[in-house]
Amino acid sequence: TAADPIIWRVAAPSPEQDGLPDGFSRDEQGVRYFNFTGLGSPSMEGFQNDFGLPFDNAKGYGWDRDISENNRRRNVYAEAQRDTFLFTRNAAHWECVVPNGRWLVTLCAGDAGHDQTGHRVTIEGEAAIQDEPTPAGQFIERTMIVDVRDGRLTVALGPQLPGNNTCVNWVRLQGL
Repeated sequence: TAADPIIWRVAAPSPEQDGLPDGFSRDEQGVRYFNFTGLGSPSMEGFQNDFGLPFDNAKGYGWDRDISENNRRRNVYAEAQRDTFLFTRNAAHWECVVPNGRWLVTLCAGDAGHDQTGHRVTIEGEAAIQDEPTPAGQFIERTMIVDVRDGRLTVALGPQLPGNNTCVNWVRLQGL
């Protein structure tokens, strides 16, 4: 009725879709977390901010080109790691210098505020997410084991199908 408030009853996303790293600990040995966000975003304890800038040897990580303008903060969630993201409508590659060997990699893709119709991500050349959609406020959290042989762990976004974006929120790297 006109005088009553509207109440939306939507189920909370599962832990595999909530955009938060499972078992997050600031003290994990040999684990690195990167938050993909816009310039000027505050730092989060336990995460390194990546602003979409080109690879920098001194930092040891970065993109194949400047995608820093391709960022969003939705102001939906208090946790920046799921409220912010970098995105591309074309192909973009992120690399991080790591020792050669096996790596456990978890990546989160999604948009806190809008549906996205077809994320596409590979990690070390292996498909992690292939044209998968996410509803607003839900995420794809994908974990895989990859082998690094060239001293750089590579995450590739896209190329997407026409009209789609790939939005990446954060990545967790752990040597095995």
